[in-house]
Amino acid sequence: MRRLTALCEDPAQAQKVIDALLEFGVAVEDVSVLVSRRGAVEEAPIRHTTRVPQRAAAGGAIGAAFGVGLVAVGFLPGVFAMGPAIAALQGMVGGVAAGTLAGALSGLGWWKTEADVPKDLLANDGMLVGVPISEERASAAMAAAEKAGAARLYLA
Repeated sequence: MRRLTALCEDPAQAQKVIDALLEFGVAVEDVSVLVSRRGAVEEAPIRHTTRVPQRAAAGGAIGAAFGVGLVAVGFLPGVFAMGPAIAALQGMVGGVAAGTLAGALSGLGWWKTEADVPKDLLANDGMLVGVPISEERASAAMAAAEKAGAARLYLA
C-alpha cells in the first residue's frame, strides 16, 4: 500500500482533487486533508453535504401551490371536503406532502464531499490531500489528481 499526497494551493483546487479521487473510487473515509499555516499543520475535517433540506422546503411550497391550484380548477376534487375551504386545505396538504417528498428525493441527487477548512487557516501556505492507494492503481490515481489541478504530487 502506498500513499498519494497532492499539494494544492487553495481550497478550490483541493476540492477538485478530492472530487477527482472520489470519482476514481477512493473511499471517503480514506481521504485526509492537512492545512499548513506558518509552519503549523492542522487536519481539516471532511463533511458530506446534500441539498435535501433546501429542496424539500422548495418542493413543499411548490406542491402546496400546485395542490390548491388543482382544487381551484376542479381537477382534484375534495374527497373528504365539506366545502371549498376544506377542499383547498386538503389540496394544499396533499401538495405539501407530495412536493416535500419529491424535493427531498431530488436533493439526494446533489451529494458532495468537501473539506471543511477554517478560513483563518489559509495564509497561502497550501493544503495537502492524501489517500492510501494500491500499487496497481497509483499511476492512474496520480493522473486523476494531476488532471484535477494538483500543484505537486508525491507517492510514498
